[in-house]
This record gives sequence, C-alpha cells and structure tokens, in this order.
Amino acid sequence: MNALCTFENQDSQNMRFSFLILSLLCFGFTWHPFHVAVTDIRYNEDNRSLEVIQKVFSDDLAEALYAVDSLEPDYTDIEATKPLIEAYLRQHLSFVVNDKEAAYNFLGYEFEKESWTLYCYIEIEKVHKLNKLLVNTSILSHYFEDQENIVHLQIGDDIDSKRLKGSLSRAVFEVEE
Repeated sequence: MNALCTFENQDSQNMRFSFLILSLLCFGFTWHPFHVAVTDIRYNEDNRSLEVIQKVFSDDLAEALYAVDSLEPDYTDIEATKPLIEAYLRQHLSFVVNDKEAAYNFLGYEFEKESWTLYCYIEIEKVHKLNKLLVNTSILSHYFEDQENIVHLQIGDDIDSKRLKGSLSRAVFEVEE
C-alpha cells in the first residue's frame, strides 16, 4: 500500500511539473512582472546629432495600441507597422534641445522576437552643441499604472540616467562643459 501511495504521489508531482513547464512555454515568454521602456540617447559630436534608440516590450505596445485604437500590429510586416509605431512615438515622445522643440526623424525599427523587444531608431539632426536636453516621454504610462521609463544620455564616455514613473514624464539633462 505504501508503494502505491508513493507511485501516485510521484505521478501527481510529475503532472504538476509538466503543467508548470507547459504553462511557462505557453504564457511565460510574453508575460513579465514589470513594465519598462528605455530611451538611449547618444550625442554624436562628429555628426552633430542625437541618436536615439527607444526600447519597448512589443507585447506591451501591442496591448496598448489595441486598447486605445483597436490596432493589432504585426511587427514582422514592417511596411504596415512602421507608420503605427511612428504615430505612437510622435504622440508620446518629444525632445527639447537647448530650449527649442526638436523635430526628429523616425528611421525605423527592429523586432527581436526572442526577447519580445522593439528597437525604434530616431535621429535629431543639427545639434551643434548640446547644453540642455528635455525628454518628454509618456511611453505606455497612459496604459500601465506601474510603467517606468528610463532615459539614458551619453556624451562621450559620460552617461547620465533618469527614472520616470507615474505622473513624472519629463527628464531634464543639463550638460556641463
């Protein structure tokens, strides 16, 4: 009788373990316990430009786009999806360089399927000298209450970072000579 109970317990444990693995395979790769987007900005002194990479979880952006506009982006279809992402970024990301609103070029994006990450490429041209940078970002903060936006500014070897959460959507960088 004891051996039978042990066998049933092992079988039950194996089933629970299998269910756990199956759950992780089905749901574990798209669900994550936090919501964060990262804006990496690098001042390219040679080109006199700001090179921006906006990183965001693709599933979070898809969920927000669907909730707001009933849009379902297919990140593998760049031609169809690029305008959706550009419109979203223009609505939720802006820059003020040296106290002047800065226009930017949306160059495109890459979708990394393994990590469910979008890398959006932006360039701000004609930045002859960077004294002050203001970044306004509400990327996904309108949709996820726990959304955090992290902004990094790199000038040469120096990196400064700001963490934005909740109603805080503005990062200010004062550049010292």
